[in-house]
Amino acid sequence: MEKTLATLSIAAVAAIGSAFAETPDELLDFVATDGSAYIDTGIIGKAGTKASIGMMWNGITSSSDNSFLGARNGSNGRFILCHTYQKKWNLGYSGTYRTDVATSPAPDNGTFYCVQSEITTAGMYNFTVNGKSYQSDFTSYGSYNSTFSMYLFALQGQTSGTASYKSPSGTRCYWTKIWQQDANGVYQLVRDFVPCRKGSRVGLWDRVSGDIFYPATGTLTAGDTVAVHAEPDKTLEYVEADGTQYVNTGIEGKYGLKAVAGYRWVIKDSEMDLLGSTRTGPTAYCDLIRSNPGGNAMYYYGINW
Repeated sequence: MEKTLATLSIAAVAAIGSAFAETPDELLDFVATDGSAYIDTGIIGKAGTKASIGMMWNGITSSSDNSFLGARNGSNGRFILCHTYQKKWNLGYSGTYRTDVATSPAPDNGTFYCVQSEITTAGMYNFTVNGKSYQSDFTSYGSYNSTFSMYLFALQGQTSGTASYKSPSGTRCYWTKIWQQDANGVYQLVRDFVPCRKGSRVGLWDRVSGDIFYPATGTLTAGDTVAVHAEPDKTLEYVEADGTQYVNTGIEGKYGLKAVAGYRWVIKDSEMDLLGSTRTGPTAYCDLIRSNPGGNAMYYYGINW
């Protein structure tokens, strides 16, 4: 058995205490709405914002207007990061919108989509759906601030504090992360929503603030439980293994995987694995993070390295 001696940095999740902070009882695969529920993210829709979304539409048609994340302050005050219009991906910014954002894969019902959406302070947009990337611009509108917070599953409507029900969406949400640029132009994570249940209530737990966000109206439907959540006593800068321990991730080693890790090898005198699959035979390798005795990165897949 090969030993691994490494220091692995774990990103600490700091729950910011507030009167509304709660610890969820369960984490869920997804939450869903039929279009009757929405959540106020509390994050202003403005240039220099980006989001990562795992979602599934349910109920969009060739004539419908459906929003997953956005705000609209008046008829010419759009800030919309994820939307469909007549079964086309749509982004809105200030006085305009684009229905040619992404041509493939087209939005449809019952399909899982991983969406990365950004509108920069220069009015450029970057939009990626299921690995296909598109770029263009709204540059004639400069750096726009809607001054309205974005809603999930709908738009905050043309009047502050209302949901625009020309745009509610029957949708599943698997995750939503939102970043905004700070005063130095550096993106900071401001929302990290995870589907959850607390008692009989279903919502989205924000791992940035520690709060659970519940719908302002209607209820959310819960997906399968993926973890029974317990808040740790404290978070750590890193954990360290001496080569005799391992953790089973529960993720099967196969094609279509990627990983990001912060780590440091403590010794470099043997081949070492940080992240890899159980070997069921001499040709069954799937090692994502591995080092040879010289400390060089190696990858194993099948019989190749």
